[in-house]
Amino acid sequence: MSRRGGAILAVLFLMVIGILIAASVLVSADAAGATSRAELHRTQSRALAWSGVQALMAELAEQRDAMLDGQAPEITAEWDLYTLDDGTRGGVRLIDLDPQNPAIILPENAKLDINTATAEMLALVPGLDATIGAAIVAARGSTPFTSVGQLLGVEGVTPELLYGERGDEDAPPALEAQPPAPGGALEGGLDRYLTVFSFDPNVQSGVGEGSEFRGKLRVNLDQSWSDKLGEAITERFGQAATDAIRQVMESGQSFKTDGELVRVLMFFNVEPEDWVEVLDVFTTSDDEFLRGRVDLGTAPAEVLACIPGITPEQAGAIVSAREGVDPAVRSSPAWPVIEGILTPEDFAEAADWLTTRSTQWRVRLEAGIDPGDATEFDESTPMTLEQMLESWDAPAEPSLEHRVVLEAVIDVASSRARVAYLRDITMLEPTLAMRAALREAEEDGPFSGPEPVVGGEEPEPDPFDETDPFLADSADLDPDTGEPGEQMPPLEQPMDLPGEGDPTESEPPPDGQPRTPPDMIDRRIGRWTTRKAGDA
Repeated sequence: MSRRGGAILAVLFLMVIGILIAASVLVSADAAGATSRAELHRTQSRALAWSGVQALMAELAEQRDAMLDGQAPEITAEWDLYTLDDGTRGGVRLIDLDPQNPAIILPENAKLDINTATAEMLALVPGLDATIGAAIVAARGSTPFTSVGQLLGVEGVTPELLYGERGDEDAPPALEAQPPAPGGALEGGLDRYLTVFSFDPNVQSGVGEGSEFRGKLRVNLDQSWSDKLGEAITERFGQAATDAIRQVMESGQSFKTDGELVRVLMFFNVEPEDWVEVLDVFTTSDDEFLRGRVDLGTAPAEVLACIPGITPEQAGAIVSAREGVDPAVRSSPAWPVIEGILTPEDFAEAADWLTTRSTQWRVRLEAGIDPGDATEFDESTPMTLEQMLESWDAPAEPSLEHRVVLEAVIDVASSRARVAYLRDITMLEPTLAMRAALREAEEDGPFSGPEPVVGGEEPEPDPFDETDPFLADSADLDPDTGEPGEQMPPLEQPMDLPGEGDPTESEPPPDGQPRTPPDMIDRRIGRWTTRKAGDA
């Protein structure tokens, strides 16, 4: 080969190498660009989702007065937050939460609070039994649960038991409801019966002739008599009522629970119709928000049957009758007695667990980008019979690209709304599906996985670990942006339960000094509190 020929081959070889290098660089750059674009789109979707949460919070805040009357809020189911010239839209829409009765917003007050319910009450929840009920009470100790998802750390509670069938259309069909348990047959998951966000504002509804007192704090009878207490009672009921209550209290009668107040009314033969204003005005707690109250207007029969004094038959009767009860009567938790469903004795036992309103609401929303109608009908293209039949069906809801799913609990118990809970559950359904597939594979035959660690068993990874970044709870999302961020600061209010180490319970005000509004205690669960109790 001539020297010239060798030089040409060398040049060609170098050109090939250069082309390969350039191609590799272009491929890498394209991959990096795709990754950046995907991350950008996901950030946009997260921003859209957080905007949806804020919009919902604003809508609920505007309807707070109606909710204090026991009414359910009306909310927007879908928003288009922007639309580009090419038809691309940034959208947010709500997802059904309940697999049995589709709903895009559900009251937390219709559920049983796992932080206050007794072991006996929890044992009556469908899917639970006495053993798991006792384990839940033991697990919460003096520190309450901050989400129902933490029940996965309680022995006997599995993801299938907790979540059951999902309410989404994409829910894996392999996840069936659990078989009947001592607490009853479980339809769906435990999360439709249990909550940690049940807080009833301890304020008057202004029933009867007390409309001017609507929204004012109730008068706490669980204290020593004082002139200020007498003035508060006189302002509402007159001097005769003040003298009667003073005589009762100075005779040694205490008012430590609402049930005790009801029994006093029964002792003096007060008719249940006259209980309405008494129960609206008076309280036996210094909590600014009463914990663990169940809404008679929205709770299912399965939850009502867990409350002391209410049998399953009575619970069913309450659910059947409530829509036909006069709204003025239904505004009082005593209405089941007035309607003859509960006896006065039954109600006295149940009174400390009941309310007639819901002020915490759970929503699940998805956000993403809708690229618009990318395909148009072409008359020149022949259609098969199957395609023609499909075209006659109702158009399916367009799927969102770069989809993000958030679940939130919005609390309007106070005059300033707050997001009590926020969780990214985008990967929850795939995780459920993978778990179902693994369980099915294990049932089909032995699993050929890695050998166990020498010296002990290797722990099985829990796909529902609350530390999983795809299942981040509200501690991992910034309250201003909805983006992952640093751990939120600890709650400002004491969270111990009464009788379980709460210092405020052992330090009553001195005699003659009644509790005033600044002394009321805000013990609501939630990462983002609006203020300390008593702050202006």
